[in-house]
Amino acid sequence: MLGYIFPQSVYYSLGLDTVMRGIRNESKATYDFNRIMRDLIIGRVLSPLSKSSTYEKAFSFPEPPDYNLQHVYRSLSLMAENFDLIEEKAFKGMKKYADVDTSVTYYDCTNFYFEIEEQDGFRTYGKSKENRPNPIVQMGLFLDRNGLPISMCINPGRTNEQKTMIPLEKLMTERFGIEKFVVCADCGLSGKRNLRFNSTENHGFVVTKSLKKVSEDVRARLMGDGGWKRFGDASGRLYSLKEIREDTNLRDAIFYHDERFVAESDGFEERIVTTYCGRLREYQRSVRERQLQRAMELVRQGKIRKGVNQNDVRRFIVVDSVTENGEVAKKKVFSIDREKFEEESEYDGFYAVTTDLADDPGEIIRINKGRWEIEESFRIMKSDFDGRPVFVSREDRIRAHFLTCYLAFMIFRIIEQKLNRGEVRYTDPEILRTLRDYEAIDAESFYVGAMEGKAVRALESTFGLVGSMTAFSKAQFRRLVARSKKEEI
Repeated sequence: MLGYIFPQSVYYSLGLDTVMRGIRNESKATYDFNRIMRDLIIGRVLSPLSKSSTYEKAFSFPEPPDYNLQHVYRSLSLMAENFDLIEEKAFKGMKKYADVDTSVTYYDCTNFYFEIEEQDGFRTYGKSKENRPNPIVQMGLFLDRNGLPISMCINPGRTNEQKTMIPLEKLMTERFGIEKFVVCADCGLSGKRNLRFNSTENHGFVVTKSLKKVSEDVRARLMGDGGWKRFGDASGRLYSLKEIREDTNLRDAIFYHDERFVAESDGFEERIVTTYCGRLREYQRSVRERQLQRAMELVRQGKIRKGVNQNDVRRFIVVDSVTENGEVAKKKVFSIDREKFEEESEYDGFYAVTTDLADDPGEIIRINKGRWEIEESFRIMKSDFDGRPVFVSREDRIRAHFLTCYLAFMIFRIIEQKLNRGEVRYTDPEILRTLRDYEAIDAESFYVGAMEGKAVRALESTFGLVGSMTAFSKAQFRRLVARSKKEEI
């Protein structure tokens, strides 16, 4: 797998080889800790497999393993012992090598499941993001404004997400030297303690706000008919919701309210920017109508079971278990809750964020739009890098597994950033496919590259490593691999 040379170039440019060698020297390990970590991390990018399968796959890497499988598992334990050090050094290496912007950071949590029947002290039952009944562990992840990973933590599956953000922020300040930044997060992480911690001279927050959960008087101000301003309209003209909804020329325009509130209980002040868009309203209503149709079909078929989340179509189904006289019915009767449908429809088209920043409302919304990057990051780690299910069982090795996934993701994001500096943009799937298909055919005395395409040429040009459509001797092949360990781009 000649594609190994590109993530290897990033690995060495981040200084991870120096970090791993230093850890080996301190621990006096007899195996090559750097070589093993390099194969596990880059293997996660190129061919995500279990640890034992990655060891077997490593024999197809440019430099076959000179270690045993037992050393792989020992390395995981050693990696876990140095979790914080490795994470810190990786960030500092990335800050020198890549375009890092920590003025705005994005935080969210997800979880990963294990194919086991019973929980233990670390792998516990909790609310699975994938609605699985298996024990899980939780990951908290911070990204910078450019989508690069800054820091992460691994916790037991039942951990309260709101309690994970501040400790990681303190770590970023104390160990990474990141002192001034804005945190952007989902409303599930918007507890008062988190908001207060980030409402300081050096910190700020932009967090989504649930309009359903605010008090009626606050909601009346945020969703009221009058006083709506249009983004991009310098005249300052005010619109009413009635006017916006009736004028088809305003269907695609985005309007906003900008309100400040002070809590009577503790004096905490927050600013809430609410937006409204007719096109979004139409889209959300059409999605809900399709859900209602599926709910009606379930009622017709009698295929009813308890819903599993707030977006499940079965939330529109109600069950009557008693007769009109209040007696227990012999047979349950299912029907559609149209009142709930209309109640949810009231919020169509609206979106709100709370912040302590004094920036223009447009900038607040732009900051919040960057949250999609963190959802995409979790998708890559879960799907493209096969971060779950997890096949190691010891807590230290579980932590090490996710640290390898995290470092693999960091390397991939840096490759993506460097490739997309020009006018041509390459998608995540396109870059991954190119890395994984980049191969050279072993023709006994020489190698022949057999790759072509725009992404191939972009990789080679960016990293100064050319192996496509070229015949080269074994010595030239070794020099190509060696250059990938030394050159910085």
